[in-house]
Amino acid sequence: MARLTGHTEAAIYNWLNGKSRLPMSVLIKICEIIEIEPQQVIHEAYNLLIKECGNCQKIPK
Repeated sequence: MARLTGHTEAAIYNWLNGKSRLPMSVLIKICEIIEIEPQQVIHEAYNLLIKECGNCQKIPK
């Protein structure tokens, strides 16, 4: 994935592990590569957050 997006393996690792924020342009590029809609990725991430946090008013950073 790093090679296909033009980023380092370290950058990919940091994004996947929440150590740095994934730029929207990279999210879109990754979605194009794996042939999935960005909205689906965001929806699934939101569902995981709700599952882990519940309906908390303040989401941890």
